[in-house]
Amino acid sequence: MLASDYQTITIAAYRSGGSSSTQTASVTEIKSRETVTAANFARLVSGGKPLTVAGDNGTNMVFDTNALKGISSQALGDIKVEIKDVSEEHQESLPDKMILSLTVSSGRNAISNFGGKVTISLPYELKEGERAEDVTVWHLAGDGTMTEIPCAYDPVSKLATFNVTHLSLYVVGVADKKPWINPFTDVSKTDWFYSAVEFANRNALFAGTG
Repeated sequence: MLASDYQTITIAAYRSGGSSSTQTASVTEIKSRETVTAANFARLVSGGKPLTVAGDNGTNMVFDTNALKGISSQALGDIKVEIKDVSEEHQESLPDKMILSLTVSSGRNAISNFGGKVTISLPYELKEGERAEDVTVWHLAGDGTMTEIPCAYDPVSKLATFNVTHLSLYVVGVADKKPWINPFTDVSKTDWFYSAVEFANRNALFAGTG
């Protein structure tokens, strides 16, 4: 076979510690706690490609190119993304909830605000008596304040998915609700539509009559 029949395909590693100096491909998926070079972020941005970070139990984060650009502009070197379960640290104040710390850092610099969008999927196992439509995600501030974030829960994958523009502590669980007092004399627990009426009334979709 002639030498001209050979092709040389070089794929760059881009992760910290990589020995290749030739950079012809970008790393588009890493695991939590792995580091990526700022050069790789720049390659993703220029190529219009997102970065996916995979954690345990299906947890993942997908950074769009605007988010990557914002992070890259603040980076001091290699960039580390970490998904950490800190539920045990909050058991006393938030029992039966999953709390995850989502962080991006470069050197000693924590990067929490960067614009763009991050699509996050967090695992949650429904407990007895809980309903998929009641699964909720909150942003947990340093002072303990919780702000609800719109999310979509898939009972098949058991993941709650939502979008944010900054990283912090996020809580996933079922909101604590007071027992519903049925205001309708013509609706009883044996009616097939009872749960639908409860949902509509709880969420002020309609009030009906007494």
